[in-house]
Amino acid sequence: MQTLPLVVFCVDLSTGQIINNCNVTINGQPEAFSGGHQHDDPSKPKGTFQPTSGSTGTSGLSTTYTSPEVSGLIDVTLTGTDPNGNPLIPTTATIGVEVDGLVSLGPGANYQLVGQTATHPDNHYGTGTMNSTLVNLANSYAAVFPGQTLAYNDMSLVTGGLFDMRCRLVETARFASLRQ
Repeated sequence: MQTLPLVVFCVDLSTGQIINNCNVTINGQPEAFSGGHQHDDPSKPKGTFQPTSGSTGTSGLSTTYTSPEVSGLIDVTLTGTDPNGNPLIPTTATIGVEVDGLVSLGPGANYQLVGQTATHPDNHYGTGTMNSTLVNLANSYAAVFPGQTLAYNDMSLVTGGLFDMRCRLVETARFASLRQ
């Protein structure tokens, strides 16, 4: 998990001047079908803002966003009122949660890419160094065991992060019920 410090200001759209002492609220929502997830999951973690609301005072409202482990886009909506209690025009922004520098492994002569599903069809991303190591490992294995190949499954999604939280929770619930 990573953190991102942010400062929220209110601005008069006609003059570009900062408006002091606005009361604002910050809400984040994960964007469906983002981060390599080809599905929507209402329980997908969205990360947190601390604080989620307050006054901008004279120097803005400082908040810190803590990302979830699941990659994807987080749509952020800012709402609130000016110092006179008039509603502000809601504003939206997007925060991308990702691991930088991931590249697709791609097919190879001495290994197979396995484990693709309809919800995660693109699941073989890694750093350049990791991908080179996997290719070299498969080539070394094939040299020792001619005609044999390795199978690589579920390395990472296109932007990194966890594949699915719900699958892990379902498995935990199943094991818990077997113990009873």
